[in-house]
Amino acid sequence: MSAISDFDLTVAAIARRLGLARQAVHRVVDDLVEQGHVRKVVNPDHARSELISLTPAGKSVLDKLWRASDRHRSDVLERAQVSDDELAATRDVLRRILTAVTELDA
Repeated sequence: MSAISDFDLTVAAIARRLGLARQAVHRVVDDLVEQGHVRKVVNPDHARSELISLTPAGKSVLDKLWRASDRHRSDVLERAQVSDDELAATRDVLRRILTAVTELDA
């Protein structure tokens, strides 16, 4: 669910982003749809490849998971002397690098 927390993605894009097999991601997405945590929406760029979107219930679950991990994350960042801003910047840089590598492979 965190893979689509910033924006909706297709199953294939989620798989690429996570470095997983598309089929494995598809099974998890189907389970999350059944549980009401995500929904499939029309993709204006590709009629046969739906976008996966968090539902309000899914966003709530994800927020709870993030809050539950905050203490551990804070402890690790404190030990590493890394600020929240530095972590966010690192996450952004890594996402851009991963996108560039993925585009090269395609």
